[in-house]
Amino acid sequence: MQVLLNQRRVTELEPGAATVGEVLEALEVYLAPGDVLTEVLLDGERFSAGEPALYERRSAGGLGQLGLETSSPADLAAGLRDQVAAALVVVVAKLERVVDRLADGAWAPANELLAELLEELRLTLVLDRQIAELDPALAPLEMDRLEQAGRELLGAQEAGGASVLGERLRSTFLPLLRGWLEERMGPEPESPSAPRIGASGGGGRLSGRGRELLDRLRAADGSSRSR
Repeated sequence: MQVLLNQRRVTELEPGAATVGEVLEALEVYLAPGDVLTEVLLDGERFSAGEPALYERRSAGGLGQLGLETSSPADLAAGLRDQVAAALVVVVAKLERVVDRLADGAWAPANELLAELLEELRLTLVLDRQIAELDPALAPLEMDRLEQAGRELLGAQEAGGASVLGERLRSTFLPLLRGWLEERMGPEPESPSAPRIGASGGGGRLSGRGRELLDRLRAADGSSRSR
């Protein structure tokens, strides 16, 4: 089985009866310290590394090629930041539609769309905080401003009337989200060099079969260098 790391061949391995998960344990030694595994390719079939249940228990014996895609935490955070910006574009567009519907007196469809976009915004903010954990240089969005806007929205709802809520959304909530969108679509931070192949990395806690595969890998590398 041919092993590729970021589309570059690094070794060949006979996995025997090992599962894909056990092979990946052994291959951790090829990852640069700190790098994050983002995707796994099994004979060209692509899987997100964040969904190991889809591939880890598969038999590696019949595979012709196993590919690993990695990223540095900073590069991964920058990519996720682009996802946050794209999600905010959708949320802002929906909020503009809510304001228009309230202005037209369409209270029920406006409320339905508002509930939908608020849930999307909640998930977007969860992702944004995960980005800050990956790369502290990317500060998370300020939740205090959102909480203040939320209090104002509640006050507008209690006051009653589509026009009151619509005006509060237009004057407070919409500028807040547009400002966040500008923050997340700003210039990207300088990224470190691309992920590299290292002689050290993971591999500290291997299963028995994982350790056996690691020994095979080292033996294969030694024989290839002596040719």
